[in-house]
Amino acid sequence: MNYRCTILLIFAIGLYSCNHKEKINSVVNKQKESEIIDKNSITEIQIDTAFRDTIAIDYLKNKTLLNILKLLPETTMNSWWWPKKDRIKAVESI
Repeated sequence: MNYRCTILLIFAIGLYSCNHKEKINSVVNKQKESEIIDKNSITEIQIDTAFRDTIAIDYLKNKTLLNILKLLPETTMNSWWWPKKDRIKAVESI
């Protein structure tokens, strides 16, 4: 009768050990998945912020306004901190 308890105890320990390894593996897999998700979301955020302030401008429709923007004196743009050289570059790049 004593050997039955020993066999039962060994079986229970083996079963517990296998179950414990599965839990550890699932935790490790979840951590790896979350790292992959985090890396992907960071990439998406960087892509979104790179173009968040870019707009399409039709130069021919807005030519007069863009030319006025180049001619405005520095004092009109002080609150924006947008120097005349930068405004001219911006208009020429459109």
